[in-house]
Amino acid sequence: MLLPSEKTMNIAHTPFSIHQDPLGLRDLPSITPGEDGWPAIRQALQAHQERRRQFRTASGWLAIAASVVLAVVVTNRQTEPTESLSPTAATQSTELASLDNKQTVKSLISLSQTLETQLRSLREGTGSMPANSAIYVAELEDLAFVPGPTTGSRADPIH
Repeated sequence: MLLPSEKTMNIAHTPFSIHQDPLGLRDLPSITPGEDGWPAIRQALQAHQERRRQFRTASGWLAIAASVVLAVVVTNRQTEPTESLSPTAATQSTELASLDNKQTVKSLISLSQTLETQLRSLREGTGSMPANSAIYVAELEDLAFVPGPTTGSRADPIH
């Protein structure tokens, strides 16, 4: 009887044992590999990196140029005189106003009072009221209702 180590040694010495090549790969024809493809990959990668570097450089110069143009435009706009800030923009006349300040203020106050009176009469005619007043009226109406003694529902308003 053979020892287990002798059996394995015996199998190992056979030239084409089924245990060594269970898929039968030794029967496939031999193929010689092609050339090494790494230099081509390295060259393509370096070309790609160079294109990206050139694009970043061009983008940087474009951003600098845009910043310079923006700075020039903003600077020129600030140095141009504007007519709206000049003291003669409101009127071209150099004469004094026909009314003094007290009369102007009094006429504006009377105009304001007339407009307020007209507004009050329009509100009374349409039956509308300001929003603040409507809120207070709604709250007072809610307070005027008392829950019923047995049902817990709202009863008629208190008179």
